[in-house]
Amino acid sequence: MSRQVRLIQPDCHRPVNWNEAAVERCLAAQGHVYAQVKKDGIRFHAWLDQAEDVRIVTREGIEIKSLVVVKHGLEGLLQALPEGFVVDGEVTIPGVPFEEASGILRRFEAVSVPVQFHVWDTFPMATLLGDTPFEHTYDNRLGNLIKAFTQQNTVNVFVITCEVCSTMEELTKFFDDAREKGEEGLVVKDPGLHVRNGKVTGQWKMKPSDTCDGKVVGVVWGTPGLGNAGLVVGFTVELEDGTLCDATGLTRSQMLTFTACMHGTAADKAQVLGRYAEISYMEKTRTGSLRHPNFVRFRDLEYAPGIKS
Repeated sequence: MSRQVRLIQPDCHRPVNWNEAAVERCLAAQGHVYAQVKKDGIRFHAWLDQAEDVRIVTREGIEIKSLVVVKHGLEGLLQALPEGFVVDGEVTIPGVPFEEASGILRRFEAVSVPVQFHVWDTFPMATLLGDTPFEHTYDNRLGNLIKAFTQQNTVNVFVITCEVCSTMEELTKFFDDAREKGEEGLVVKDPGLHVRNGKVTGQWKMKPSDTCDGKVVGVVWGTPGLGNAGLVVGFTVELEDGTLCDATGLTRSQMLTFTACMHGTAADKAQVLGRYAEISYMEKTRTGSLRHPNFVRFRDLEYAPGIKS
């Protein structure tokens, strides 16, 4: 049986949730921010190995085997960059909804439909792995990326456009325009930011969000072989319209608490199963499912679990 192959252990800079006060401070300090359209695909890192072959992995370092027949589209861009550099970006399937495209891209079979590579950053592999800081601002890195991009001829590779926004009003307008065009949202970036590792500030997700309620009908267990194996990492929730979703996002403390409940008595399990919970999500898909559902809190009465307040 085929298995996932982890080629590297990346520690990429991931954007944090929207914080208007932090963005306003950045605007005051830098004079502007960059706003990039948030593509609705799978984040990837790509580089040339010692044999000059293109390697592409997810943000967890898992090789994306489905891209084997199209990965060479990135070859010219990577060859134009300094040796040992990687590109950071998102791979999409144009015209295909995220849930379907994600399934296609995560298969082991080579894709048989056109894909697009949208890149937005470049830096040394050692920086991606968290080993060596790269003291270049995003302004500088973006300039290097655009310069390399203009030196190569290929199709289906794009540098994501950065909109320069000097005020919150300009940023809001660009967000509204992107949403009207069907885009997922924006990633707002500090132009003076150095490469960071992990989920830290300096990049902010600007996207719609909402909440809904549902009844916990099951639990989601951690994936065998990974750090949370054997722990409850989320809940299967029946929403008020009858739709089922797996809501994750539990803290480590919550994982331990709810795992103990599920290994306990019937009364212990009742502290989880059958209770009403509030779920946050980005938006509903065209099929009615929730994008990125996360557990927020229980919504039932403290003195009567299972009875919604």
